Amino acid sequence: MGDFYNGDKLCKMKDLDGMEPEIYICCGNRTAGKSFYFKRKMVEDFLKFGKKFLILRRKVTELKGCFEAFMKDLKEAIPEFAHFQDSEESCQRSLYMKIFLNGEHCGYVAYLNSSDALRNISAEFIDVEQVIFDEFQSEIEGYVEDEIKKFLSIRVSIARGKGKHTRFVPYYMVSNTVSILNPYFVEMGIHKRLDSKTKFLRGHGYVCEFTKNETSAKEIIDSRFMQAFSDSEYVKFAADNSYLLDNNAFIEKTDLANCVYQATVFANKKAYGVWLRNDGILYVANNGDTGYWLKFAATVSDMVPGVAHIRSNPVLQDWRIRFNYCLWRFQSLESKFALIDLLAQR
Repeated sequence: MGDFYNGDKLCKMKDLDGMEPEIYICCGNRTAGKSFYFKRKMVEDFLKFGKKFLILRRKVTELKGCFEAFMKDLKEAIPEFAHFQDSEESCQRSLYMKIFLNGEHCGYVAYLNSSDALRNISAEFIDVEQVIFDEFQSEIEGYVEDEIKKFLSIRVSIARGKGKHTRFVPYYMVSNTVSILNPYFVEMGIHKRLDSKTKFLRGHGYVCEFTKNETSAKEIIDSRFMQAFSDSEYVKFAADNSYLLDNNAFIEKTDLANCVYQATVFANKKAYGVWLRNDGILYVANNGDTGYWLKFAATVSDMVPGVAHIRSNPVLQDWRIRFNYCLWRFQSLESKFALIDLLAQR
């Protein structure tokens, strides 16, 4: 298993305050072995120490069969797991699942959209000692409404009990590299602290690792199938960590003569112009048309007469997708941060 991800260093890290963190975040390129490592940790911690775990998903449609899929690659890759029997039991009309390993109750599967209902039965989860949230970044902007609020609500529900208002329940959050603008990074302020050289990051209550498995990246790029799509932005994303990270990344000059004006963004008491280039790239210029009909305020404090702070809009949804695929360029670092402030709002 030497060519695959090993999270031992991350799991031993202290947070920015020198305390044991309650959130462990791991992001990296696809097929690097991140999910495998943390799924194996959940199972082995149960087998060795009796620690029950909760698998967190987003929607009710992801409950049924979740534990079978969770165990499948573990059973195929680890000989001693090969004959393990996994099963699940629907509870409270599919509000959550109880999961069993070799007939023993080992944990639960719950979903974010059930947060309100789970609050009323929080005592059911008093034995949960750790949580795994795989694919916490969505590749298709498939976040549920008020995702962070629901995520925090479930955390409060799970951590109640045993004579405490809140118990220590570590969360292991794993995903492919998708976007620095994912709601978790934005809410925790991680999106403003990253650059392409960041490997580990400590915060108040959390630690992060940003990993790249060179072997898996090379195998993706070199496969004959992917060679047929070698110019695709998705292939680059799947093989690499393609955040718009470095401060100076994608900053360049553009002749606006052949560009089409798209919108005006108000940020930090300035107006920035968004243009569409003839190569399909969106470009943010330092000066914007304050009279143009389509206007956005990056934050509430940037609102001016006639310009609302809109969080949900089809244009912004499209812009976020383009951002994830590096289809933006900027006149300056200032204009880049203006766009990031706008797209970070949800």
